[in-house]
Amino acid sequence: MGSHIIKSADELKGHMTKQEINARHIAEDALQNVDNFNATPPDWLDDKALAEWERVVPLLADTVPINNLDASQLAAYCQSVSDVATAQEHINRDGLTVPLASGEGEKPSPYVAIKRQALQEQMKLAEGLGLTVYGRLKMNINGAGVGVDDPLADLLA
Repeated sequence: MGSHIIKSADELKGHMTKQEINARHIAEDALQNVDNFNATPPDWLDDKALAEWERVVPLLADTVPINNLDASQLAAYCQSVSDVATAQEHINRDGLTVPLASGEGEKPSPYVAIKRQALQEQMKLAEGLGLTVYGRLKMNINGAGVGVDDPLADLLA
């Protein structure tokens, strides 16, 4: 796998002891030797989630050092994609509001809150899996962060 997930010890700025540099090299080697992802999708994924699984697994395999330990996080991401889509289908059909039980007035559709929560979860999981630009930048995949001037980088190094 040609991508690197963290800055190499040689690319880091700032003072590092020989022990810290050695530990960094060991971490780099471990990330380069990740087993291939060959997990099957869990049975509990619905059809939309399964379609998302089948869409992203090949993309992840080519970009991110993902392995079978990540299967549950990937499944949760896929299900959250499905939950967002399902909630949006209900909103499209029924509208953003629903009538009150008393028949006088309206209240927000519960699907708005469901969609919001699922979307927040989806975004958090996507970033952690490297499915967003920001997530890949944080991981420094394929040199995504190389050449980006960050005035705060020296403070954090």
